[in-house]
Amino acid sequence: MPQKCPGCGALNSDTQKFCGECGILLFSSSGGEVERTLTISTDLTGWPEELERFAGKYKIIRQLGRGGMGLVFEAQDLKLKRAVALKLLPGELLGEERARERFIHEAQAASALDHPNICPIYEIGESEKGQIYIAMALCQGESLKQRIRRGPLSPDETLRIALQIAEGLGAAHSLGIIHRDVKPANILISETGQVRLVDFGLAKLAGEARLTRPGVVMGTLSYMSPEQFTGGEIDARSDVWSLGVVMYEMLTGHLPFEADTEPACIYSIVHKKHRPIQSLPLDIPRDLAAIVEKALAKDPEDRFSSAREMAGALRALLEGREISIRKARSAKRRAATWGGLAFLVVALAFLFAGGWLRRLGQYTGLGRSQGGLHMVLLPLRAVSGNEEDQLMADGLSELLNRQLGLLAGKAKDSWISPLNHVENYEVKEASDARRLLGANLVLSGSIKAAGDLLTVAIDLVDTGSLRRFQTVSKTDNLANVATWREDLALETGRAAGLGAGSDWRSMLARGWTTRPAAFLAYVRGLGYFSRDGLDNAVKTVEALEETIKQDPSFAIAMVDLARAKWWLFTLNGDNSLVSQAENLLQEALKLGGCEDLAHLSLSRICRGLGRQEEAVREAQLVPPDSALRFDALINLAQAQAERQQPQLAEAAYQEARRLRPRYWVALSYLGLFYFYQGRMMEARDMFLEVTRIVPDNINGLNNLGATYYKLGDDRRAEELFERSNAVKRNPDACSNLGHIYYYRGRYADAVAMNESALSYEQEEPLLWGNLADACHFVPGYEEKSKQAYQRAIELAEKALLADRSNAALRSSLAVYLVKKGEARRALVEMAEALRVQPGDPAIIFKSVIVYELSGEREKALEALKRYVAAKGLKEEVQKDPFLADLRRVPEFNEIMGKAK
Repeated sequence: MPQKCPGCGALNSDTQKFCGECGILLFSSSGGEVERTLTISTDLTGWPEELERFAGKYKIIRQLGRGGMGLVFEAQDLKLKRAVALKLLPGELLGEERARERFIHEAQAASALDHPNICPIYEIGESEKGQIYIAMALCQGESLKQRIRRGPLSPDETLRIALQIAEGLGAAHSLGIIHRDVKPANILISETGQVRLVDFGLAKLAGEARLTRPGVVMGTLSYMSPEQFTGGEIDARSDVWSLGVVMYEMLTGHLPFEADTEPACIYSIVHKKHRPIQSLPLDIPRDLAAIVEKALAKDPEDRFSSAREMAGALRALLEGREISIRKARSAKRRAATWGGLAFLVVALAFLFAGGWLRRLGQYTGLGRSQGGLHMVLLPLRAVSGNEEDQLMADGLSELLNRQLGLLAGKAKDSWISPLNHVENYEVKEASDARRLLGANLVLSGSIKAAGDLLTVAIDLVDTGSLRRFQTVSKTDNLANVATWREDLALETGRAAGLGAGSDWRSMLARGWTTRPAAFLAYVRGLGYFSRDGLDNAVKTVEALEETIKQDPSFAIAMVDLARAKWWLFTLNGDNSLVSQAENLLQEALKLGGCEDLAHLSLSRICRGLGRQEEAVREAQLVPPDSALRFDALINLAQAQAERQQPQLAEAAYQEARRLRPRYWVALSYLGLFYFYQGRMMEARDMFLEVTRIVPDNINGLNNLGATYYKLGDDRRAEELFERSNAVKRNPDACSNLGHIYYYRGRYADAVAMNESALSYEQEEPLLWGNLADACHFVPGYEEKSKQAYQRAIELAEKALLADRSNAALRSSLAVYLVKKGEARRALVEMAEALRVQPGDPAIIFKSVIVYELSGEREKALEALKRYVAAKGLKEEVQKDPFLADLRRVPEFNEIMGKAK
């Protein structure tokens, strides 16, 4: 028999435990009579205040409904003459402390939010009779629930609504606020299409004690994430799940998890796979469906890490840019990337060097006839669509990319882009590869597994003509792995135009296995290695350990296991993994066959641990004729710079440039070296050359803009950052524009720009530090500033685990600490940064700030003298708002008077 909800009056089946409309409990767990968790009056008689004047200033017009823990009324603000929505705690619960606490909690959470896609809060108050209320904007329009009742939404309408929801949630998540009750009834749409989120009644401020009783589930059932039922940690990814459910419902008109009873529905959400959108007879774009599928991943690690990341994917799709959803990598993975070059975009005064991969820019391209072979391999796809087959495809993609890289390393001015570049730049086809990565040849293909047979087909496409000119196909038994793996690489290389040296086959064979079981375990390990997250790091280690178990003489797998353990160390901080990695590399050297790769890997680990002398020695053991010589030279140059040997560092960078004269990344490394050395005119020349080769490369534009800023031409710098954003809106250009606004005293504009930067990249310490600085000088943003500093500190400390000699990052950490009020720790970190890089102007400048804010005025003045002597940019010292008191002392003008 249908039962009527005591709250909203909706009819529900007699088996339902929660109301399908408002989510309140319908009957007790013992199966008895309806248990009323909240009694809602259907009229206004007996309300504890007179309706003509509530709380001294509001006239209640009519009841609008129920939300979260309260009743909602339309009211008139008699003082300000505006319509508002009043949310009040029902009278019968006024005496329940927990209900009052949650109601106030909602108000505190929502009042911290200021975003066009979140319903604004005007006032939180308590009437003379103890009635707690919230006054908020009266949002006109309809709820998304009402809109869905009329039928499924078009993909375009879904995309526009979902983007606004994600941006609103992203603003909440940036303040540590989780909504926890995202559903169509809490999403309002105006007649103009503006979307607003309402009812943070179930919001939880991260870091505060949970108000939910153990075992009590909050949120509306059908939209809740698996972890809300299993008792897991609730974070931003729970809201991402809920938004995925909402999008699924918008597109299809029904929920992804439906059942006759609540227990069955919960079981489906936690354990069962929903029916994929693309399997439905609907015309829904593949990329939009992929976003929904990623949001609905059971494991939070497999979802978008935040609503802002999800908003970035939705925005890209709305702007007509293709997106890469299947295995997007986050910044957490970047520090552990070995296959390619670690590239850093300059971010002005908040620079730090290290293994951070940045998004590459756009490229107009050189034809194949004008230089060497510049290749891009698009990730192979499994024809079957099976996840296990796709894992093999991912592993084979990494393997083929490496082997073609070895072959290209033997040819003049030839290279293949690392696979992480392909994924980070969302390269889908040949035109993208030419435009974004400077490629003149693209390889794409598929694998097909059938029993013990494996077929790999590779198409070769010229990016100038966009024509496929050859296909390489290999079918063989896995038992013949020793030959077909080499044959595939050699035949593909020959088809591409690399030729074939007499020793190339033996080069590919060294350090390898002939055992099929070891090969399959290894490929699985590479497949996991290509994915992000702690879980995949663990699976990588497990698969590669199984590989070594199958063939203890498989030297290359031993090197990869060492690399995997280093990656895992960067994620979990387990120091025992470092010694394990080093021991594995020493064992690989004893086995032989992959000495160059082992020495390069040891060099990188030593650099990460701050052992620069060893890093130099290991890099120098990679011989001049090695296919890995370019990567070894870059690592050697970085180690030499970190051990205060700039001439030796420059020589290594120049040699790398000679190996690949038209490789814009080589030019960028050299330009960054000049930048850090304060040789701004030479840095400018390098970055000008980069922008000549790749005119729309956002890294080149950002680096050139940063250099002009250091040269005192902030107008040209601003133009270049804006041009970079015009090519593709990116966090570095936004942050750099925010930096310029900050030094112009436009703090609110700086906040907006830095928030925009963080909407694209949330794992970069300097972005959080820049946001914190700007917020510090905006009235009412003090707490937001503290939270941003804390996040910057956490991320910097994590990055330093695997990059201990990164003096620039350590000095930034010191600045964040002192600005947060932790002067003692700040002084310790700054001392270490200066020990490693005593002459770097950017680090010396930050030491001025640390000493001044720590109350060490004399040390600040001494540091200022060193900054002037190092030819630091005097405009920054003269404009930095944190140094305002220092600029008032006579000694400051005396020192600055000596600056040229």
